[in-house]
Amino acid sequence: MNSPKVYLYRGITYLKVATEYPELAAKNPTALDIAYESFNKCIEMDSKKAKYSGQAKEHMLNVAIAYYNDGYSQYEAQTFDGAITAFNRTKELLAYDVNGDL
Repeated sequence: MNSPKVYLYRGITYLKVATEYPELAAKNPTALDIAYESFNKCIEMDSKKAKYSGQAKEHMLNVAIAYYNDGYSQYEAQTFDGAITAFNRTKELLAYDVNGDL
């Protein structure tokens, strides 16, 4: 895959799997990680033209929210290592919260 557009749509697809389709998310437990990696790759590849990276950055806020929700669920289930990992990823993604929504 050599196109930032491909990574953008890959990220959108996996984000939807992770957040909107529980039955698919159960079969693809790394869907949120793949979305995160895809959006990062899009931003990295599109740094000069900025044709798709703006959209990828907007979706990163949704990824942050999904990681937060995952961290909370893992905390409630007393899976503390997973919760810490998810909350740390949320903290990392707060840089994309340009409007202060979180």
